[in-house]
Amino acid sequence: MIFLKNLFGLKDDKGITKKYNLRYYKFKNEQYFLNELTRIDKWQNADEEDDKQYLHTNNNLLPSHYNSKFSLQLQKVEVMYSLGMSIQTIQNEFIKSLPNFFKGWGENDEAYADMVNAISLSVLLDAPENYFDEFAILLNKINSRNYKEIWKPDAFLDILLSYKIKDREISKDLIDPVKYQKLVDIFYKKNDEAEDIIKEYLEGWYNLNDDMPWFDTHKRPWGFSGYWAWDVAALIKSKKLSEI
Repeated sequence: MIFLKNLFGLKDDKGITKKYNLRYYKFKNEQYFLNELTRIDKWQNADEEDDKQYLHTNNNLLPSHYNSKFSLQLQKVEVMYSLGMSIQTIQNEFIKSLPNFFKGWGENDEAYADMVNAISLSVLLDAPENYFDEFAILLNKINSRNYKEIWKPDAFLDILLSYKIKDREISKDLIDPVKYQKLVDIFYKKNDEAEDIIKEYLEGWYNLNDDMPWFDTHKRPWGFSGYWAWDVAALIKSKKLSEI
């Protein structure tokens, strides 16, 4: 994915760090990402202690507890990827996060971006097929009960699921057409046309996501995990556009 390397700061040169070959080097160095891993580990340990205390007086954890676990695990996956850790290590970490994603999807959850990221990374990291089935069951359940005003059948989520579920019916609707209509259009284009449109889309991808919590986090002393268009990369993989 040559274009993605140039746009998002990937680098293939050997020896640019002491221990890791950073995939994201534009704003932060190796030590920064190592510090982020330490910070996340501390938060995870603190959450585990809080969960134990909660279970002393309650039978089960709430969906919000699992959602917090998933959010930290997702951030850790992104930091590990930016740092340049092996894909196998990152894959193992991500797959461990998926049960927390499903347990964390509560009645009040409207986290469409989490759903997009979870399915996109499942495509990119070759998650076991049973997780795609679980995504499909969850989305079918949401769609069938008119779940919240924001939720409706979503073409982009259907496209991502169709990577493994070949007979997945693709909706005509979109939850966020501003961000995803062009990606849906790309799905139906011939590959040579799709490549040019994706390159154009990626040029504006960062500013298109200025409503996301991670926007401009590189300006903070902590909390930056790299800027990664997992949704675009998953679409590229599903269309086998390996030369972008």
